[in-house]
Amino acid sequence: MVLSAALGVYLTVRRAEAGINAGIEKNALAPEVLQRIAEDIDRMVVSDTDVEMAFENKFEGGYNKARLIIQNRLFDKENKPVVFEKIEWVAALSDRPDVNGLILYRSRSGFSLEDKILDVEKQQYELDRYVPICGGLTQFKIEALENEQVKNAWSGTKMPPAVRISISFAEPVEMTDGSFGILPEQVFQRTIAVDRSREISFIFVRTDFADLAADMPEDSNDVSDANAPSGEPNSANSVNENPQNQPDIPGLPQLPQLKR
Repeated sequence: MVLSAALGVYLTVRRAEAGINAGIEKNALAPEVLQRIAEDIDRMVVSDTDVEMAFENKFEGGYNKARLIIQNRLFDKENKPVVFEKIEWVAALSDRPDVNGLILYRSRSGFSLEDKILDVEKQQYELDRYVPICGGLTQFKIEALENEQVKNAWSGTKMPPAVRISISFAEPVEMTDGSFGILPEQVFQRTIAVDRSREISFIFVRTDFADLAADMPEDSNDVSDANAPSGEPNSANSVNENPQNQPDIPGLPQLPQLKR
C-alpha cells in the first residue's frame, strides 16, 4: 500500500513536470522559429539575383496552416533562368500518433547546395527535402502588410513591404459566437520588413516648446533663482556692490575694483 501511494505521487509529479517543461519549451521555441524565418527572408531578399516570394493560407482540420516559398534565380550560359536557391516553409497536418496538430517543415533546394557531389544523380523531387522543425502547432499564418491592408496570399517578383507571421501552440477554445479559435494572448507574432527600398511617408510636426513650458505647473522646489542677489546684508546670495567698503584685514591684499 505504501509503494502504491508513493508510485501514484511520483507519477503525478512527473506529469506535472512534463507539462511545465512542455510549456516552457513551447514559449521558447516560437521566437526561435520566427527568428529563423526572418533570417531566411533577409538573406534571400537582399541578394542580387531575381527574387520571388509566394505564400498562401489554408484552413484544414480545424487549424490555420500556411506555405511560404522564397526563391532566387540566375541565368545560365544559354540565358535560361535557373533556380539558384529555394527555401520553403510549410505546415501540414500531423500523421504521427504522438504529435497532435500541425508539423512545421523547412526545405532548401536549388543550384547552391552544400553536398553537390552526392546530389548530382538525384532528381528534383529527391532534392526537395522537408526537414521537420517542430510539431504540435495549432496555427501557422502568414499575412502581407501593404498600404494599411492585410493580404492572406501573395505571389510574384514584387516584394510586399512587410509580412506578419503568427505561430501558436495553444489549443483552440470555444469563442462567444460558438466558433473555435485561439486567444490573441496565446499567439506569437512577428512583423518582418521585406521591401527595404520602399518609400516611408512621414511629415514634420512643429512643436512650440514655449507653450509646453507655460503649461507646466510651478515647482515648489525650483532653485532657478538661487543665485539671484538678495537685499539682506548677511545673505549667502548677497552681492556687495562696493568692494572698496570692505574692511581692511591685515595680511590680506586689497582686491582690485571690478568694472562692470
